Formats: sequence, C-alpha cells, structure tokens
Amino acid sequence: MSIGTILTSVAVALAGLSADTQSAYGPSDPDIVEPDVQMPTEAFIIDPSTLREMLNPCSRQAPYPATAAFRPTAAEIVRAEAALPMALDSASPRKYAAFRAAPHRWFRQYIGIIRGEQRTIYGNFFPRDITPPHLDVALYASRHPVDVCDGGSAFFGVEFDLSSGRYFHIAFNDPI
Repeated sequence: MSIGTILTSVAVALAGLSADTQSAYGPSDPDIVEPDVQMPTEAFIIDPSTLREMLNPCSRQAPYPATAAFRPTAAEIVRAEAALPMALDSASPRKYAAFRAAPHRWFRQYIGIIRGEQRTIYGNFFPRDITPPHLDVALYASRHPVDVCDGGSAFFGVEFDLSSGRYFHIAFNDPI
C-alpha cells in the first residue's frame, strides 16, 4: 500500500466531520481534567460508548475483550505516556528512532477498559505527519475512533495497566 493510498484512507476515515462540532486539542470532556494536570497536546479521551469500535482494529491484533469502559483522567494518561518510549523501543518490529520521541509525533486516542477488577488504558496511535493538512484531524479524533487498515508499524495500539504501571499489549498494524 502506498503513502497516497494511506492518505486517501485517512481522508475517507476523517470525512465524517460535522460542522457543528468544535475543535479541541485535549480531552473530549473538559470536566475530567484535574486542575494541576493538563491533557497532553494531540491526545484525546474517547467516549466510553465507542468501546466496541475502539477494540476492533482493522489490521492489528485487538486487545482482549472488555466488560466495561471508563474515561481515564489526564493524570493517568500522562503517567502512561511517560512509560511509552521504553515500551515501544523493546516491542517494535523495527527500531525506529521516532519511537524514542513517542508519543509526540502521533495523534493519540485513549479509552479506559475494565476487565473484572483490572483497569487499563487503551491507546490508539496514528502519525500526525501523514494526515491531510486540509482536514481538522483533531476535531474528528477527539470524538471518533480512527482506524486505518495496513499502514505499517507507524500505526499501533497499546494497553497500559494502571495498577502495575506497565504496558502489556502492544500491537502494530500490518505492513504496507
């Protein structure tokens, strides 16, 4: 799959933008941001009602099924993002130098997952530098799960266990 095809796929996925939604570069619910912790730029908390769609990616291994979903806090996301570069470096199929800068070269979507007593955060990552400039990706990504088929390892999903502070599920999209 060529970069042009990927861009077309991203454009099609993002074409559902509605004119009445507002642009946001933070959580979809501003009430969940702690006063002293800000949501990372280009990271979005996805509504728990999208759980089924978020956990059904097109071309990578899906996380284990969940029993419920929740909205993670900005503090939980900041904690998860701090551990990400090391986790990606050890798990990536190729040792991309870009992973050392993770998560800052990606748009990120987060949803909380509950399985029995276990609470995790699932993150969906897609590169910000290949998205069409005329589309407001942040507007769409703050409200709708983004799923790109193929795309290679620049598109990936991760799951962070809140109790252990470790990543245990890292899956990359199929190669281009």
